[in-house]
Amino acid sequence: MVMRLVCSLVLLVMAASAQEDRNTRPDLATLFEKKEAMIAMRDGVKLHTEIYTPREASGPLPLLMKRTPYGISGGPGAYSRELYGDKHLYADQYIFVYQDIRGRYGSGGEFQMNRPVHDPSDAHGVDESTDTYDTIAWLVKNIPNNNGRVGIRGVSYDGFLADMAMVNPHPALDFAPKMHAKTLLLEGNCGHLAPGCEGARLTPAVAAFLAQ
Repeated sequence: MVMRLVCSLVLLVMAASAQEDRNTRPDLATLFEKKEAMIAMRDGVKLHTEIYTPREASGPLPLLMKRTPYGISGGPGAYSRELYGDKHLYADQYIFVYQDIRGRYGSGGEFQMNRPVHDPSDAHGVDESTDTYDTIAWLVKNIPNNNGRVGIRGVSYDGFLADMAMVNPHPALDFAPKMHAKTLLLEGNCGHLAPGCEGARLTPAVAAFLAQ
């Protein structure tokens, strides 16, 4: 009986917390202009990408990317839930970019878990590094009011994707912090994000990027 009461109280608190979170969410449509694009890769496959530009930009802004296999769409006409998760960065003013990787959700092509780097002798080969390169090339050319500087970050599988972006990076790619990347390149790793974890420590390059 006591256990049931405790469980009921816990569920009640969780529900109240979730409702409070919904009530305090910012109105993203007033803060950001949304653009969706199907960006063509070098092999013709198109990747679903959402770009969110601050409506009150103070000048040309850096692009901050996240590529993921977990789905970025919030539904028809809706803003991505990924953007809600980045609300602590709004004040720093970035153009936020989210992308479904190859073969996942809104993107074309075939998904391959932990896709390896393509054979350098294959001039038409693709991998997560080439997809990131081609995406950045499109972004800096086609998104208004960007300053030509790009960052990409991620945790877990998204961290693996940030690692892969640095294999043959686009010249505009300035930094790629990651946590608990699947490649076990655990730069700034914070275990399993245990309570009290403050996240990855900023390297000088990341700190300089964020200071812009």
